Amino acid sequence: MNGLSLADLRLSDGAMPQVWSGHAGGFCLLRIATGQARLDMDGSSVTVKAGDLVAVRIGRRLTIADSDDLTIQAAVFPRQASGARLASHPMAAALVVLPPRQASTVFLAALLREAVERGDRLTDAEMRPLALSLVEFLAAAIAAHAVAGRVLNGSAAKNAIALRAMQVIELHLSDPDLSPALVAQYAGISLRYLQQLFEATGENANHFIRRRRLERCGEDLRDPLYAAQSISAICFRWGFSDSAYFSRIFKDVFGISPSGYRGCPRVLAA
Repeated sequence: MNGLSLADLRLSDGAMPQVWSGHAGGFCLLRIATGQARLDMDGSSVTVKAGDLVAVRIGRRLTIADSDDLTIQAAVFPRQASGARLASHPMAAALVVLPPRQASTVFLAALLREAVERGDRLTDAEMRPLALSLVEFLAAAIAAHAVAGRVLNGSAAKNAIALRAMQVIELHLSDPDLSPALVAQYAGISLRYLQQLFEATGENANHFIRRRRLERCGEDLRDPLYAAQSISAICFRWGFSDSAYFSRIFKDVFGISPSGYRGCPRVLAA
């Protein structure tokens, strides 16, 4: 059961209706369909306008101020279901406006819009792949935003380039041929410049790609949706081409074999 909830809301100033009641610790994706407003939650405040996409880590009360003709489309991912995958991607704040011109954000916004508009006509069988798609693209956007924030404290232009590079990596992790050179090519920057973006993190691009692949494999190994899939199928899906090599480096990083890790219960943070 993916637990995905969809809502189409017309709102004014005050507390946002509790579409996520009982889902503290989960996630919500908001698309600002029309109007503008200021959103406040748990010490985080953002000003949004039509077309913006906002990732929300569900906390206490989300309040709305300075609203004008505000309508919002929302998808809620409960912590115990589809939101569990997102929990491994920490956000810098409770509210994060995703970069509007990034390809993954554009696709995510279109997918959410279609989901909300057609959701009442979808069967449970159709909702499951929809939830998976929304989660995958939202996870990629959150991860790229977080890593880019750690890479640079420079100009807005440089941060935009870093974010673009991180999103390229997140969206192409399944490609076994993904390399720093290919990331640089997709991002429209030189390989040397890409390497400079990673210098501040103390981790080179190759190590980052491998780590993210291992983390995605770890998430799938613990995900009940993939319980019937073999460990080899999971590691191949995330860009590894040798299952023995994957098992060896997985144990080096996690301190346990992939099969042992799969058998451990997932522990959700409070």
